[in-house]
Amino acid sequence: VGYMELEKARVRWFLSIDKNDSINNNKTHRSLTIDGENIEFSDGFTDLHTQVYKDILNGNGYGIKDARPSIELVHSIRNSPSLGIRDNTHPLLIKNYKEYI
Repeated sequence: VGYMELEKARVRWFLSIDKNDSINNNKTHRSLTIDGENIEFSDGFTDLHTQVYKDILNGNGYGIKDARPSIELVHSIRNSPSLGIRDNTHPLLIKNYKEYI
């Protein structure tokens, strides 16, 4: 669970492998809320990694220059200290894990 402010976005995220955390009883749930409008895009990702790997093997993949910003962001997230519950804490953390916080 986390929150970050980017140049053009405020991002509140929740990542879990526990199927009980899913808000729609699917294996995965992916959505964005932009200007108050929820966009759900959970379907269509089943073979995404396979397609990306095929593209790489065909010489059409991305290089380190393309991946570096994402790698640096993940490194920063992983090495950031926990700040506890804040006003911008993801509601699924509060709902599903309040006994731990």
